[in-house]
Amino acid sequence: MSDHEIVILGANFGGLGTAHYILKHTIPALKSLDFSRSYHVTVVGPSTSFYFKIAMPRVIADPSRIDLDQAIVSHSEYFSNYSASDYSFVQGLATAVDGFSKTITVQLSNGSTDTLRYDSLIISTGATSSSPLWTVKDDLSSTRAEISRLHSSIPKAETVLIAGGGPVGVELAGEIATKYPKARITLLSGTDRVLPRLSIGTSGRAESSLKGFGVTVNHKLRTVSAVRNDDGTTTVNLTDGNYKIVDVYIDATGGKPNTGFLPAKWLDSTGRVKTDLESLRVTGVKGVYALGDASSASLGGAIDTGASYAPVSNSLGMDIARELKGGTGKAKGLQEKKFKQMKGTQLVPIGKNGVGQIMGYRVPSFLVWTMKGKTFFIDQAKKIASGAVVEKP
Repeated sequence: MSDHEIVILGANFGGLGTAHYILKHTIPALKSLDFSRSYHVTVVGPSTSFYFKIAMPRVIADPSRIDLDQAIVSHSEYFSNYSASDYSFVQGLATAVDGFSKTITVQLSNGSTDTLRYDSLIISTGATSSSPLWTVKDDLSSTRAEISRLHSSIPKAETVLIAGGGPVGVELAGEIATKYPKARITLLSGTDRVLPRLSIGTSGRAESSLKGFGVTVNHKLRTVSAVRNDDGTTTVNLTDGNYKIVDVYIDATGGKPNTGFLPAKWLDSTGRVKTDLESLRVTGVKGVYALGDASSASLGGAIDTGASYAPVSNSLGMDIARELKGGTGKAKGLQEKKFKQMKGTQLVPIGKNGVGQIMGYRVPSFLVWTMKGKTFFIDQAKKIASGAVVEKP
């Protein structure tokens, strides 16, 4: 048993990147203060593979350009480079956390239950979506099955309905329209415009681009229910009281924070973990931290999550260092790194065009295509799973 147990809940974008950072940088810095102390990192997640969902619009629409296996990368082979005394992985889902006893109840993938103890806890459980396309709930078998179904149905579909006017829905509509221009595609935007986090002008350009591909955009319209019929079509009931029967229906709406297993007092009114905006420490709870979609500090998405690796790891390291013989929290390799939200930042390819902003500044269409549209960042999948993205502190 180690002197200090660090448990990370979540084994995708946030959890894996943070685990690598702590193992590569934070723990070595702490050992420089007291080499006799031992530290151990346990990551809890439902799958032994990293799921790079950023690339899913391209994978779903045109697997000849990006294959699903490029977006699903085993992380176990990369973490095997760490000693068992430093790292372990528990395949399962956290179902309860007791902040008083510092224990976590985990439903293991084999159906049994286990209890883990922690000294420090990092919450990176993301958001839960109704569709397995965007959420890792198991060993990815349900995700693979849904993508396989879409690969069979989209090429012969005459009508496609996509729910969700955010980046994923817009990208997916553009990708399918590019590959299958004869399909009648409708995009449901639950608000008064697509891409509501970006400027009105950017939203307008995105909608114009979609219409140029023949996509119909319906605003202030949401899905109430969707039922798959025996013939493979789907009946979709809408908030205006009408319904549509379509060949393909894809739910690309945003998810809800995956935090229902946490103590209620840790959460805000939206269900996110109450988190300090700069240090990513959980408000009023010693030794607990949060990042990504589960955290109130994040605007959501992979960009914000990636920007959290160093701040959350260094906050944890400095807190532990302060406890070492009344230390100051200072050590070589440990310094405060403030998290900064990436406000007004999204890159949204639409076919071979696209719209985008970085910190509120407009990105030209050709740069959106160059930066993201060509590859959907698929080269980053192995870099995140392997820890290459955090090779330098």
